[in-house]
Amino acid sequence: MTVSEPTKTLLGDPDCKLGVKKSTNQEQADGSTKKKKEHLWGYGSGVAAAIIADYDDIVLAEYTQPFNQNDITYFRPLYERVVLALNAFPTYITADAAFDAWYVYEAAVRHGGNAAVPLNAHSKNTFDPDGTPHCPIGLRMHPVFHYAHRSGLSCSTLPLPAPLPRSHRPDLRA
Repeated sequence: MTVSEPTKTLLGDPDCKLGVKKSTNQEQADGSTKKKKEHLWGYGSGVAAAIIADYDDIVLAEYTQPFNQNDITYFRPLYERVVLALNAFPTYITADAAFDAWYVYEAAVRHGGNAAVPLNAHSKNTFDPDGTPHCPIGLRMHPVFHYAHRSGLSCSTLPLPAPLPRSHRPDLRA
């Protein structure tokens, strides 16, 4: 079995999957980029830990899943396990940039805390210092319609700042 066969399963372990450990875009001499990926078969484990003053680090929760899952998919199962272990909601969350998602911040803020997570460098979204998002061409966007999402969060619709003919609208699915 080779790396080029991600849909194949390993004999004796059908849950084992092929995943990408590391992916980089290497710039070539001509200015183009070449993707380089490190693939691994197996499983990944995520842990949630805490520091107890004058004692040590302790693991509050662990979650293992096939290696083809994104890092952010560990958050909800780990968070639920931490809540059970503490019999309370965690107030502060610290994580790496793979956990830069709105619901990670919201989980801490909802209980009076804070999430310290570096911004994910893969995001192409830009914002003003006050948090107002920019459209793909850099113009400030303004909410025109507010609604309650099924998750209970308050949401807004942010159309492009200036109406454009359909043929000139940027592709926002990227």
